Amino acid sequence: MKDHIYPEEHKQNTQKRVLRKLQMKQTEAEITRAIRGCLKSLGVFHWKNFGGPMSQKGVSDILGLWKGKLLAIEVKVPKRKATPDQQLFIDRVNREGGLAFVAYSIDDVIKQLGVQDRFSL
Repeated sequence: MKDHIYPEEHKQNTQKRVLRKLQMKQTEAEITRAIRGCLKSLGVFHWKNFGGPMSQKGVSDILGLWKGKLLAIEVKVPKRKATPDQQLFIDRVNREGGLAFVAYSIDDVIKQLGVQDRFSL
């Protein structure tokens, strides 16, 4: 005997599936824009780091200052990991007293910055 799914439950389940698909299909550029919008709303001084042939390997995608310390955010789409050079940079920033991490969404940034009280997650 099958459980009956009521229309409201079905609607909520459908919305959750659509949201998961949208999150999975976000590009790194879209995630970066969302994170930068979040940082801007928090008043965080930051900039997008554009790598190139003359730049240092592994430097994070977004750099800034958070509470007087270097902030480094490596943006990735879900299921992707930081390269060894990127992980070395993240580890170095953290070891030297900054805050560096990999972010897959703005939720990761909100959590790492400890500003959950300013947003409803």
